[in-house]
Amino acid sequence: LAIFHIDDSASYTAEGYPGQTGWPTNGQHYRVSLLQADGNYNLEKGNNRGDSTDLFFGGGVSAITSAGTSAGLAYPNTKGYKGGVIKDTGVSITSISPSSSTMTFNVNFGPLSPTAAPTMPPANRFNLLMLTDSYASIDTAWTLNQISPVQAQIASKAIGAYGNSLSYNENYILAGGIYQFNLTDAYGDGLISPAYYTISLGGVVLKNGGAFTFLDSTTFTVGGVTPATSKPITSKPISAKPITAKPITAKPITAKPVTAKPITAKPVTAKP
Repeated sequence: LAIFHIDDSASYTAEGYPGQTGWPTNGQHYRVSLLQADGNYNLEKGNNRGDSTDLFFGGGVSAITSAGTSAGLAYPNTKGYKGGVIKDTGVSITSISPSSSTMTFNVNFGPLSPTAAPTMPPANRFNLLMLTDSYASIDTAWTLNQISPVQAQIASKAIGAYGNSLSYNENYILAGGIYQFNLTDAYGDGLISPAYYTISLGGVVLKNGGAFTFLDSTTFTVGGVTPATSKPITSKPISAKPITAKPITAKPITAKPVTAKPITAKPVTAKP
């Protein structure tokens, strides 16, 4: 019996398995994932293209529940993991008969455990889910930038990185700061329905949709950092120093007396 776990919002190429950093809350898993009974996750790891121990059957691994398999393994199991949020589905498949052309098993969609609580992804995990439209390969791109306290590009996908009408699931662990996600469309018609995108931080949706023109931009904060505010500049009062005029005493001008030199006339004698 082959048992599959389907998440129609996931990528076809996002491999996830036990031991991978951040798994399973990193949101990494195939859109259509074979729950391999042996728990080796060989398909995700690229070790083989599948083998007989991936199947469930009586005399082998004969049951799977939210707690794991009848072989005592915690993974695989029937818990939900969409968007990296782990929750109990209440589904169990048990009493699987021996391998045959006709097989039987019991499926229980019992009530969820009242104590079960979803395991939220890390508060600083940024997640992008996108279903592209039929023109994505020639007009869709995005960037994720940190804008404070430092400026740096964290991740990006240029035009041509995404195929047409496909699902993608991107995850990034972010340091504290202020970030900006920019989704662009070169043609100016956004994502054409049914295409859409959703961005979330720590499992909390920041924005979803797809109706925009050339640019859809979202700014958000990680780790409680708030946007820097400019510190008001207080001018220091300047006291004018009074200028005291130095009195100037006029020096009296004393006229120097001039003594006139008497002119003595020289007598002239007339010649007879």
